[in-house]
Amino acid sequence: MSKNVRILTVFAGVIMLFAFSGCALLGERAQALVSTVSDIVDETVTEIVPTEEPSPDTAVLADPDDDAAEEPGESESTAIIDPITDEETNQIEGFCVHPYFPVIEGQVWQYRSYEGTNVEAAEFFEISYTEIDSDQFTTLYRYYNHPGADELVLIESEWVCTEEGLLQVDFPAFQFGDAYESINIDYETIEVSGITFPQPEQFVVGSSWDLEYVVTMLTTIEDVGTYFSTTVFKQNTEVMGFETVEVPAGIFEDAVRLESRVELEVTAEVEGNTITIPTTFTFTSWYAKGVGLLRSLTEAELGSSVTELVSIQTAE
Repeated sequence: MSKNVRILTVFAGVIMLFAFSGCALLGERAQALVSTVSDIVDETVTEIVPTEEPSPDTAVLADPDDDAAEEPGESESTAIIDPITDEETNQIEGFCVHPYFPVIEGQVWQYRSYEGTNVEAAEFFEISYTEIDSDQFTTLYRYYNHPGADELVLIESEWVCTEEGLLQVDFPAFQFGDAYESINIDYETIEVSGITFPQPEQFVVGSSWDLEYVVTMLTTIEDVGTYFSTTVFKQNTEVMGFETVEVPAGIFEDAVRLESRVELEVTAEVEGNTITIPTTFTFTSWYAKGVGLLRSLTEAELGSSVTELVSIQTAE
């Protein structure tokens, strides 16, 4: 394998980690990719000379597109957990209050994630919220190999709440942590438009919205080099209907089903050459009133991944 091909393989692996970190393909898939990248780094470390860092580039993003259709009915659920009450939701006032996306400080949403149908190999993560205000909040994602394990991955993400809905300001790129000291990624969201989660009136069949990011990334691979890239992330989400969903946390009726189509285009400078890596994938998600995300299914060329709600607990 030539030097250029090897470094392209290294960088492509890192890019795939970055791309899927915000779309639920974490856990075993991420660790496998890290292992592959690390093996290639070990093989090529004596051959590759680091390249200089070029200047970032920018892009102009499109405006969101909103449609309207039928109103859903009221939800009735049979669940192990109790939906969050109006009184709890109204701990805050303003645009951050959303029936399908309850943001409550002191609550911890616990999920399991697995590839394909391999439930036995499920890994676990938690979502909690902090710094909650009427127009902003912070989401904390903690990933584990199994319940009670030491923290494997931590992602912290800022959100803003407007009259259009909830917007995740920064794309939640993968954080390697101490386990992968040989690879470091510094990223910056330089452009964002659209909405992540629109206001409740948008949750009608046929309604859709757009979300776009432009993200720059500096990838440093120990003893190999530092490489600059720009990622354009485009997502369109449509309300497909209302269904009954069963997850470990219980059975929920009238859960809204959202289908998202994602296009990613990564442009990078490697060994003096410009390369572009495009990819597309879809993910489907279900949300219940007073509960939030119940289930998500990500489908891509790398495979499929399922995320399911296990419980909602009070933080210790």
